Amino acid sequence: MDLIGAVDPRYTGIDDHLTLRSLVAALPPRERRILAMRFHDEMTQARIAAALGVSQMHVSRLLRQTLDRLRAGLLATDTTGFTAGPG
Repeated sequence: MDLIGAVDPRYTGIDDHLTLRSLVAALPPRERRILAMRFHDEMTQARIAAALGVSQMHVSRLLRQTLDRLRAGLLATDTTGFTAGPG
């Protein structure tokens, strides 16, 4: 009886996944590539830097900026999938 009408906590994970998917799709191709190399291919920042011909520090900055942007996008979206607006 306690579960009737309760919200399944797994829905939040699904909502977050779908939101994150759309946020990643909206990123520039270079940022998507770096994310894929880091988290899908499990490459180090140094290996990513070598593959892209940039410094490891630049990769670090790009990753930080991209992850911050994704985090902000997730926080700005409520559980219904609508972007939170002012007020």
